[in-house]
Amino acid sequence: MIRPLGASVPTIARAHYGRAVRSATCSICLRSLSSTAAPSSSSSTSTCSGTAPRQLLAGHTLAYKRLPGHVPYQVGLALQHATVDAKLRGEAPNVVYLLEHAPVYTAGRRIKGTDATEGARLRRETGAEYYEIQRGGQTTYHGPGQLVGYPILALKELQLGVRCYVNSLETALIRLCRTQHNLAAGTNEHTGVWVGTNKVAALGVHVSRSITQHGFALNVDPDLRYYDHIVPCGITDMGVTSLAKETGKPVTVDEVVPNLLASFASVWGNQWTRLEEMDPEWNARVEEMSAVKESA
Repeated sequence: MIRPLGASVPTIARAHYGRAVRSATCSICLRSLSSTAAPSSSSSTSTCSGTAPRQLLAGHTLAYKRLPGHVPYQVGLALQHATVDAKLRGEAPNVVYLLEHAPVYTAGRRIKGTDATEGARLRRETGAEYYEIQRGGQTTYHGPGQLVGYPILALKELQLGVRCYVNSLETALIRLCRTQHNLAAGTNEHTGVWVGTNKVAALGVHVSRSITQHGFALNVDPDLRYYDHIVPCGITDMGVTSLAKETGKPVTVDEVVPNLLASFASVWGNQWTRLEEMDPEWNARVEEMSAVKESA
């Protein structure tokens, strides 16, 4: 059983989503944050301060947006940046974008600028795109069959610390794997969610001026052969897996989305509403920004 998060975080009435954001201060860079327990049915990611179990975002309503098709990575990245800028101006709500990317490799801050030939090699061998980005972690793969989540949240407004936020991502993903797919998912000394020695979900987060970017990637049923061309997240002695591989059953991203939202709500205590219902104006801008053809 997953141990509940232990953060004692006060909840506040949901304010207009511009006020608290403007008072956010300095940039916060994420380091690896995960439990040291071995990956098993008893492991947890509860490292928040405090002792009382608490749903961290009880009383808050968050928006979500499921983007259709296979979104080119540069489109998803531009959408994140635009949303952060809009939040700083008080023009966008706390929102989680859920999507699948066209095949792409991304390198985080620990790899950025260290090997000028890596991108060319991966493009040549796989045909996938390659980007160096401002998130934690090393090199990973995104593509069809993988559910990517980009929470753009104002942590200061939500009164949520970075450590508790990252741990809550892991906890929600673990809960999804266990309750919906009967997998003995857990954490180890590496960031992410694991089934045995194989990673099923990766995390890479960037926080600046208290607003989150990037997020998580859950392997539902991607083509795992793309991982053969990299050392995923720089971990040489462990592998990668997917929900479909572990369960031996076909599963689609669209089937997982409602269960994912329910799992996060069980950890955060929040309510969900579609972005088009919470903020039709911002939803229209998102659809305009993401209205591009899928990559081949």
